[in-house]
Amino acid sequence: MSSSDQAEPVIVAMPASEVEAAILKAALEAEGIPSWVLGALTSGFRAEAPGRAKLVVRAADAARARAVLEQPGDAEHPDGDD
Repeated sequence: MSSSDQAEPVIVAMPASEVEAAILKAALEAEGIPSWVLGALTSGFRAEAPGRAKLVVRAADAARARAVLEQPGDAEHPDGDD
């Protein structure tokens, strides 16, 4: 994979809300993984313009980001409950 491929954005999560997206983004950035939320402005619409936020990272960080997001007690479930 070339260095430009490593910089390509990869979706690692599709949070249900802007709040969830912000929490997951903060969890990644706390681990030193830069991330971006795309589509957050349309994530709340339900009628004519449905959409979901997408949490993206560089391809080089995707595996590590997914591991962080899948950890028990992650930002989505801070107390470890499911």
